Order: sequence, then structure tokens, then C-alpha cells
Amino acid sequence: MQQDDAKQGSYTFSKKERICSKIVLNQLIQEQQTLFCYPYKCYYRVEHVSQPPIIHQITISVPKKIFRLAVDRNRIKRLTREAYRLNKHLLDIDDIRKESRFQILFVFIGNEIPTYKFVNDKIITILRRLSNANISAN
Repeated sequence: MQQDDAKQGSYTFSKKERICSKIVLNQLIQEQQTLFCYPYKCYYRVEHVSQPPIIHQITISVPKKIFRLAVDRNRIKRLTREAYRLNKHLLDIDDIRKESRFQILFVFIGNEIPTYKFVNDKIITILRRLSNANISAN
């Protein structure tokens, strides 16, 4: 059963897939490679890696100025994480992209709590645009 999951891609979201370092976050923002798809602004970096376990990393930010209640901020983060977890395979479609590792910062800039379907559609759009940006960068 686990071998089938390894072939098709894993739907897990482990600690290794999270960006926890403030230094890495500052580098992402300073490099200013951005992608905008309302209600998300994405800062990203593409690193070319030849080692087999290539793990994409993300972090999600929801501003406290817009959503005062932690419950609302956490809900948006949960929806975004779930949509990413189910669609992260879009970054690894062909062999060219399998040699690249993405580090992505999702910043939610909307002013209403979205539905899961809306978030899922936007995350799919972002991941497809990121993988196309990776091909054009090569």
C-alpha cells in the first residue's frame, strides 16, 4: 500500500515541507519574485537541486490587521494548507520540474473568509503558474 502512495505521490504535509526560518522568509521577500492571484500574493524562489529527495517548502501568512480573530486566521491557513496538500503534485508534472525545489510564501490579502472550493481553485491556478514560470526560467 505504501509503495503505491510513493509512486503516485504522497498527500502528506510534513514538517520538512514547512518554512520555519525567518532568514529564509526574509530572503523570499527580498528576492521579489512574486505571483499574484487574488486573494493570494505569492513570494517564491526556485532552486535547482540534483539530489533525489526534492521537497517543496511553503508557509502561509494571514495578516492580523485584516483578520483580528485568531480563529479566522487559522481557518484560512487550514484551508490553504489542505488545498496545497492535495494539489502539490502539480509542481512535479514532468522531469524538468523534478530537478527544481520551490520555496513559497502564500500571503492572503482578501478581506473575507473564503470557501474551500474558492481556495482550492486559486491554489491550483497558482501552482500551475509557478510550474510554468519554472520552465521559462530554465
